[in-house]
Amino acid sequence: MVFSRLCYRHRGLGTAQLVPCVSPVSSAADLITEADYLAQAEGLTEWTWGAIGVAVNPRASLPRRILSGWADYFAARSKACQVFKAHARTETAVLSVRGMLRLDWPAPLSRRDSKLDLLLATATAPRIDEKLAVKRLYARPLEIGEAYAKLPTPEYFIQNVRCGIRTNQDAAIWKVVLRRRPEWANEFADVADRVGS
Repeated sequence: MVFSRLCYRHRGLGTAQLVPCVSPVSSAADLITEADYLAQAEGLTEWTWGAIGVAVNPRASLPRRILSGWADYFAARSKACQVFKAHARTETAVLSVRGMLRLDWPAPLSRRDSKLDLLLATATAPRIDEKLAVKRLYARPLEIGEAYAKLPTPEYFIQNVRCGIRTNQDAAIWKVVLRRRPEWANEFADVADRVGS
């Protein structure tokens, strides 16, 4: 799963799960610690195929020292990061060189969400299919579904769907998967219900 500003052209955006930080963030060091926890959870030891980015609530008033400390840390960690170059030709990288996510602040789903000042997220470099690489296009549901169907089990996709981490293409992806691996319809029956296919 990758972040892309091109998604804003479509009605149905994906959904994510918000997980609170372990501790309050009141300094750059606190923010860096939380980013390190997220990187560990993602298996992101070297920031090459992905990097942790920060989004700031436009209504929040954060001390500049937090974001400047973050920018210094991010610059040091992300020197070999592929996310800066791995994006569609018609858009800019989803991460700035200061480690800020170039995404709109999400609409809050609850009162708790509306009080958030920062979001940390893992931006990843997409694996652009060879056929699409010349045009620098993202994989479509067809290519994604076929890739999952080649795996022994579509664990990443299944767990995302079950945990409520969704894209607007999940139903189309799952349809392709089941064309190639119809036996998974019974094994993962709950997925069809969740994706609405």
